[in-house]
Amino acid sequence: MQTDTLQTKPEPQPTDTPNPISDEAAPQQQTEPVDAAPLPTASAGKAVVESKTEETGQHMIFKSVADRFKTYMGDKSLTIMTALFSKEVSKFIHQEPAVVISDGKSRVRIVVDLPASNATSPNFAMDNATVLSVKKDGKDNRRWIIEAIPEVHAWKATLNIIAGVDSFEFPLTVAPPLGNALKPDQTGWNALMKEAASSQKLLYDFNNDGVHDYIDEFIFLANHLARK
Repeated sequence: MQTDTLQTKPEPQPTDTPNPISDEAAPQQQTEPVDAAPLPTASAGKAVVESKTEETGQHMIFKSVADRFKTYMGDKSLTIMTALFSKEVSKFIHQEPAVVISDGKSRVRIVVDLPASNATSPNFAMDNATVLSVKKDGKDNRRWIIEAIPEVHAWKATLNIIAGVDSFEFPLTVAPPLGNALKPDQTGWNALMKEAASSQKLLYDFNNDGVHDYIDEFIFLANHLARK
């Protein structure tokens, strides 16, 4: 006998369905703030350089009276040639007396009026002369007074000055004595000019260089003025 078998349909098993989690409830991962790297600037990597300006001074060499004789090409009368001594060598340096004879005894006084900017601590030195004293004028703090004796038979001597960044060379008007070789007057000048125009033996060589030139004429006229 065939029997009917009742087949039962299995009930569906419940399945676990995950509940959706809202974004608000989801845990957020926290991160540490990162420092941003500094942006390069135009001045980065450049050293700061301080500008420094150096003072530049002047070196002044004054033209001597003897130099005027060297370049003079005009009439050589006693009066005109003597006038070559009249113009001052410097505006702020002068000597007393105006002409000094280098006999080993005669002294010369040099007055220096420096600009206020470099008159505080100047240095003085001399060529072909001995410095006896250097004094600052008590009434004028820009004025310095130097006393010296030229070397025997010198026909040139120089005062060297260093004042701040500036320096100066001042030539003294100095000449050796004529002695008994020639009188420093008009007659003596005529004899000197006569020798200069002749080719005979040299009689009047006042600086002992073996020639008759402008130096001998300068020395003669310096003695001519110094005796007055």
